[in-house]
Amino acid sequence: CPEAFLAPNVIVCEGKTEVGLLRGRDLLLQNQGHRSILAPGCIWADGGGSSMIERAKIFARMGYRTALFMDSDVTYGADVYTDLNTLGVTVFRWHDGYSTEAALFASVPAAQVANLLNIACEWRSEDSIDGKIRHVSGGQHTLQSCRNNFNDGMRPMLGQCAGNGSWFKDIEPSERALREVIAPIWQYTGPLFTGPLDALWAWIMASNTVQVVDNNGGQE
Repeated sequence: CPEAFLAPNVIVCEGKTEVGLLRGRDLLLQNQGHRSILAPGCIWADGGGSSMIERAKIFARMGYRTALFMDSDVTYGADVYTDLNTLGVTVFRWHDGYSTEAALFASVPAAQVANLLNIACEWRSEDSIDGKIRHVSGGQHTLQSCRNNFNDGMRPMLGQCAGNGSWFKDIEPSERALREVIAPIWQYTGPLFTGPLDALWAWIMASNTVQVVDNNGGQE
């Protein structure tokens, strides 16, 4: 992520899913007349999954104002977060135990679940999505039943399917999920999902340090 070295504020994202979520919200807000997060000198960097914590530490040690945007389906010891805090890394994550996909399906209004499934189908194919739902639910549910007869009891199952099946584990599908489905009904989406992102956006908007390099190579 060489471009990240050019911004004073770096958001290390766990992976492409989280990068897509940031891009999706940023692009939608720009369309509504708001400034991009690039304006206050913020940029995202792919943390590469298991290497995200070390990458965040590297940026922090180099003097960058650093945030880490991650999910919570993998448990880390308290010492990991203490170390990050000591280095000045601000961590944003879902409630304990939730992957990004689980938080998404746990929080989206029921009327929008079919739209998330449509994006997943365009990315992975209807047969793949249907097969994953049948397998994880033990044959109790299908893609059609989730689309046409959705109930809240399906949320954990769909979150598991989305995570295991990599429905949104790339920038494009997760960006579309945020931009096309979640952002327009943000106020109706559960705080489990919106809370950490709202807190991250507050961190972004608090970025007031912009370095200007003069012609002699010095910084102002």
